[in-house]
Amino acid sequence: MVLRHTLLCLGWAVLVMPGLALAQPTLTFGTEPDPIGALECDLRLTEVLTLSATANEDSDNNYVLQIVMYTDAGDTTDDACLSGVSTCPQTILNVSSACGCIAESSAKEPSFSTTLNGGVAGLNPTGTGGVNDLVGFLCEADREIRFRTDLIGVEPEDGSLDVAAENTSSDAITLTIDVTAPQAPSAAPTVRAAEGALVVTLDAADRNNDDVDSHEVCVQAASNTSEQNQPSTGDGEPLTLEELRGGFAATSCKMTSQLNSGAEYRYEGLTNDIEYTVVVAAFDQAGNRSANSEAETAAPSALLDFAELYTARLGGAAGETGGCASIPANNTGPLAVFGLLFGFTLVMRRSRQ
Repeated sequence: MVLRHTLLCLGWAVLVMPGLALAQPTLTFGTEPDPIGALECDLRLTEVLTLSATANEDSDNNYVLQIVMYTDAGDTTDDACLSGVSTCPQTILNVSSACGCIAESSAKEPSFSTTLNGGVAGLNPTGTGGVNDLVGFLCEADREIRFRTDLIGVEPEDGSLDVAAENTSSDAITLTIDVTAPQAPSAAPTVRAAEGALVVTLDAADRNNDDVDSHEVCVQAASNTSEQNQPSTGDGEPLTLEELRGGFAATSCKMTSQLNSGAEYRYEGLTNDIEYTVVVAAFDQAGNRSANSEAETAAPSALLDFAELYTARLGGAAGETGGCASIPANNTGPLAVFGLLFGFTLVMRRSRQ
């Protein structure tokens, strides 16, 4: 009787309890994207970004997966704007935010993927305040774009969305758009001549900059370098790398991550006794390039300075800074020469007497 009573209670519980809550879905980038900079921002948004949603749902619940995005200007991000999105796909734009449903799965589809090229970029967003280009809006300022996937219960009778169901959402994932270029080095680089090369360092004030990921060192024969080595501001469109380099050919520019830490960078492959113009520009992690630094000129030299000769020929002397200290203790060559000279002097004196 006790077992029968227990089974009856469980039966009533199944009848009166609502369906099990939907599982929490997950959303991932197909390839974890680096921050997107101003250069080719529109191309990277429409061709690179892939989003993959997984339901993680193994019950008999009916559902669809939706991938949504939301962003506000500045440092704040709020999904309240999604309340105005009524269909999927749909994007709503205004002067400060972009909200939308990018894509929707079929019913009970365990997982699906979409790209911005086939999703966001293909939408016809409803714009207010003169905003009607989603990609253009996203690329015009620094933004943090949030993406998430929502697992939404569907009524099995007619297939309509069950707004009263206990829907669940994934954790949001973030894409950073950074279109602000880092500051150019505040001073011209220090340039030292070397054999077939120039050795470049930055001023102390331009080192250990958290906004800088690497530097570009551009070296060109001074006779071929225009005095206009700073680009014009343009017409509001992002400047190209060619414009930012201000007359320096792309082939004359080399990337290095050494300068920000205060280390030297040796630019090889130059001709001795030819004067070169040298500028340095900063890059951030998003690939934004600064304007050129002030220019410095120098010429590689066929004559090694003492420090380079000392290192190249003798390898330096451990614990010593003087060149004489580099002679090994067991080297008797100099003493032998001194003895021969001393003996020759004595012979000459006797022959004169």
